[in-house]
Amino acid sequence: MNYYADRNYIHAGIYALHSALFDRGALIDIIKSGSLHSIHPEIDKEIALKNTGRVFELIFESQSARIMRLTEASASTRGLFMLFLRYFEIHNLKLLCREAFGMRPEPSAWYNTGVHAALHRAPGITAGGIKVLVEYTRLTWMKDFFPEEDITGFAFAEYCIDKAVLDRAADFILTMNHRDSRDAMKLLAGYIAFMRITWGNRLKTIYNILPGSEPAFASTVMWPRNTGSKFKRIVREQEKMLLKKTGGADIEDSESLSTLEKKMERVLFAEVRRMFYHDFHSRNTVACYLLLLYRQIRNLSAIAEGLRLGLDAETIMENVICEE
Repeated sequence: MNYYADRNYIHAGIYALHSALFDRGALIDIIKSGSLHSIHPEIDKEIALKNTGRVFELIFESQSARIMRLTEASASTRGLFMLFLRYFEIHNLKLLCREAFGMRPEPSAWYNTGVHAALHRAPGITAGGIKVLVEYTRLTWMKDFFPEEDITGFAFAEYCIDKAVLDRAADFILTMNHRDSRDAMKLLAGYIAFMRITWGNRLKTIYNILPGSEPAFASTVMWPRNTGSKFKRIVREQEKMLLKKTGGADIEDSESLSTLEKKMERVLFAEVRRMFYHDFHSRNTVACYLLLLYRQIRNLSAIAEGLRLGLDAETIMENVICEE
């Protein structure tokens, strides 16, 4: 039965799910056990060592199962649950883009969002190159992700996707009531600040595009549509705060960029954890839980990769962001 639960029921359930998130001690215990079998029974030693992509898929499957069921539980929160699932489908789209440009990403994980999936991993989709893939997206909820102009490389494709994600998030926030939207806008402003700080460095350190030779899109400020000067001021304040708290120095290589990104994420997720308790009845409570669940999926994936590489617990935990 669709929409059987009122908001209080959903929020009580979210509080219960939040209490089940792994803290630092629980994650260290998983590392010490040397296995993620407790997360998903299919993650045995052979898969863990030989198929990292499959491990990531199983982690997502185990952690998102309840969200799949909750998408139809309440009209007031369905949009948030769908945003969560679609964010993982964005990862699938980026994977297809890489393949369309002849790249072979590893690990190659495909996140199964069940009946909500718009994309399917069929060989013909990427064999025809990026133009065929873009036309495929025109038939889905991602139909306006890419411009009519040619997508000249993966960097441009990823930029278009990241920009579209911001647009979708901003559009959703505009549907919220004023009380809910204030905190939601602050969360979005922090994420945009994160993206604005990292994108220029990403071009240099990951895509090897030198200063002065940036493509035209790189000069475009990453603002979501339908946002005014007040919101942009909040974003700039968030940028200053992130750089101040992380000592954001010049980035010389991908390793230093990764370090900066983790520092900024720690700052942002500390705010998410605080905001979760701000207002029981707000949809932001659900949004904050979903952000923390997303981070938990990444944490478990980082642990899986660390165990595969034979890293010690302290080193693995450097890539984990969680409640102490």
